[in-house]
Amino acid sequence: MTTMESYALPSECPSPTGKLKNIELLRFLMAWAVVGFHVNHADWLSAYGVGFLRNYSGIGWLAVPYFFVVSFFFLVLRTRPDCSVWKFVRNKWLRMAPLITVCTLIGYVLHLCGFWKWNMSADIAQCLLIFDRFPAIRGQFVGPAWFCSVFFLCSILYLSWIKTLPARYVALVVTSIAFIGMEALNFFPQILNNALCVGIVDYGRAFTGLGISYVLATVFVTTPPRNLLNTYNQSFMKILWTVTEIIFLSLFVCSLYGAHWYKLSEFLSVISFACLFYLFIRKEGYLSRLLERDWCVWLGRYAFGVFIVHMVVLRILKYILLPGHKEWALAHPWCLLGGMACAIMLLAILGYHCIEVPVMRYIKSK
Repeated sequence: MTTMESYALPSECPSPTGKLKNIELLRFLMAWAVVGFHVNHADWLSAYGVGFLRNYSGIGWLAVPYFFVVSFFFLVLRTRPDCSVWKFVRNKWLRMAPLITVCTLIGYVLHLCGFWKWNMSADIAQCLLIFDRFPAIRGQFVGPAWFCSVFFLCSILYLSWIKTLPARYVALVVTSIAFIGMEALNFFPQILNNALCVGIVDYGRAFTGLGISYVLATVFVTTPPRNLLNTYNQSFMKILWTVTEIIFLSLFVCSLYGAHWYKLSEFLSVISFACLFYLFIRKEGYLSRLLERDWCVWLGRYAFGVFIVHMVVLRILKYILLPGHKEWALAHPWCLLGGMACAIMLLAILGYHCIEVPVMRYIKSK
């Protein structure tokens, strides 16, 4: 086992528990929490009988920093220092950009047909993962694009660090910038209100997630499994771990999807996510092991597509399908929501199998 004194990178250490399929379920839940957040803040939907969703707002926006933590966690575990910069950039770009580009092109076609106004100069930069979320170039498709843009650029910086610095300094640099990022989240919005502030806060959020993920990955690969199950009654300890997993999973779901009367605070949401993440990578209880199944991976693989395509679905509903059908939508709000969810999931599945998989096969063939 690699010790901390050797200062090996997390990606250079063997993973102690193999694949983490249960984490994919969290990724899927977070993707739909982002969808719910945007649906709840779409004021135009209130006219179609779905205003009651305001009672189930939860804290869906926290799913975005959770996304950063989960994505960077796997990035830290998998990024090898012997990988070339070009190969890393190509693979990362071809993993995220194609689906965003296709969705953006759909928006361009609808814009040219006169269905809605589309800020083309801004969105082409966003879909190519070039620009960050600056108000001056903010377009119609900024939500998914800015996340991928920030994640893409921070990933390149992370690879540059591990290729040029000793492992001990990589840890120092990552955690230091993560701390600065947390300070930027708290400090800059109080003194600035412009494009520079937005960019600093976005990167601060990303680097904070990178720092937390680096620490989690380091602990994950350097901490041996605990012997509690061998020390005490094995069945009792498994039940105790399982009950703890159920409690934190319930708190996590309630924080993202909860109604006003049981919506949790942001602090409790963060604590529940951190504890649940730790419990799932430890896999000591029955629940975390039950979720180590291929169907969790099946759900997780479509999370990125759900995150990307839902904005396009919402805009098609707003500008094309719903106008002129207000009475039908008011009479059947659950049909509207169900149809919206089915469309998002269907497009996510098609995007994965028709765009993402062919691109990844092309990468591997080369």
